[in-house]
Amino acid sequence: MEWLLAIVMGIGGYAAAGIAGGLALTMERQPETVGPLFGAVRVVGLVIAGLALVFATLLVGHGLLALV
Repeated sequence: MEWLLAIVMGIGGYAAAGIAGGLALTMERQPETVGPLFGAVRVVGLVIAGLALVFATLLVGHGLLALV
């Protein structure tokens, strides 16, 4: 049953990556937000999304390999 938990957690990781990436890409620039700060926040959000995507892929792969 370990494989099922890994796959479910991986699916949650894909959802987290989608949410983090979507929020990072749809941010609106506010008047108090200066250029470099806005870009840095967006980059941090995309890095978090990328890490969540890698982690989710590893979990799903582990779960699928456990089935074999």
